[in-house]
This record gives sequence, C-alpha cells and structure tokens, in this order.
Amino acid sequence: MGDLSVSTGSTAFMCILYVALGIISVLCSILNLTIWFSSRELRRKCLYLLALDACEFINGISYILVGTGRGLGLIYGYLTEPITVRQCYFDLVDVQYTTPP
Repeated sequence: MGDLSVSTGSTAFMCILYVALGIISVLCSILNLTIWFSSRELRRKCLYLLALDACEFINGISYILVGTGRGLGLIYGYLTEPITVRQCYFDLVDVQYTTPP
C-alpha cells in the first residue's frame, strides 16, 4: 500500500470545513424549498429547481456525514490504518471500528 501519514491539523480543518459547508448547504436548501413550496405557481413553474434543491439537501447531509466520519476516524486513530476495500466492506460492523478505544 502507500504511505498513510496523516497531518492532524489539515485533516481536522477539512473535517470542520466539510461539516460547515454541509450545514450551510442544508440550511440554504431548506430556505429554497420553503420558498418553492410557498406558492402553487412557483411549484408548477420551478419544478426542476425544486428537484435540484431537494438533491442539494441530500448532498449537504452527505457532506455532514463525511466530515463527521473522517473526524471520528481521526479522533479514534483508525484513519491511518491500511485497509483494502474488501476488508472495509466486511469489517464495517466490527467492534474494533465502531467503539472508541
């Protein structure tokens, strides 16, 4: 595998950035969806924008989850462990990765 050295400062910054961008995206999407749903005419005319904002809402949630997951990996120390895709899939519910040390 490759070198798995992790810069704690830059990784923590990226985790915070992901969570912050996700929260901003979710809040803006909620605002937009509220506006689109406020009028029957807007719902009819702007159906594609309504769908886009719904998908942006889901994308914002995924940013929050990714930032949180990477942050937990950094805190609990399993972010730097070499692992294959197969091991990641089959060891997903392993106690080693789901409980704090």
